[in-house]
Amino acid sequence: MVFSIEALSHSLQMPQAVKEAARVLHKGGLLVLFDGYHPSPIPNMSKDHQIAAKLIALAFAMNTFPTYPSFTQLLAQEGFRIQQKVDYSRSMLPNLLRFQDGGKKLFRYPKLTKAIIKSHLVPESLIKHSIAGLLAPYLMEEGLLAYYKLVCQYN
Repeated sequence: MVFSIEALSHSLQMPQAVKEAARVLHKGGLLVLFDGYHPSPIPNMSKDHQIAAKLIALAFAMNTFPTYPSFTQLLAQEGFRIQQKVDYSRSMLPNLLRFQDGGKKLFRYPKLTKAIIKSHLVPESLIKHSIAGLLAPYLMEEGLLAYYKLVCQYN
């Protein structure tokens, strides 16, 4: 059994990571994933949603969140079959709203925030995560960002 908890979507070489999971599993072995996905292709989103999706991905050190259809296709190509899919998006929303609240606090006073950024009092990653914290709940509430548990069997 291989577990990946909020990690695979951050991989810069996702196909190789999935191949590695397949390599270490015996037939019938399970790959259990907890991660975020875009339920549909990004070009189907409005321009504002596309920008928000890109900013969130950059804040989390990704080129982009994987789309669920493209990710399931990758799994199938490597010999995995999804046995179970559980949508935990609604369960994740309270946590995302807490992050959003923190982001709102940071950006409530733009001049102060700008001074903090220029003075390097906080790491740049904190600023990026605050932006993602502001935007992610909106995308999840709109159904444009999802959090799934996938149980995949290697065939």
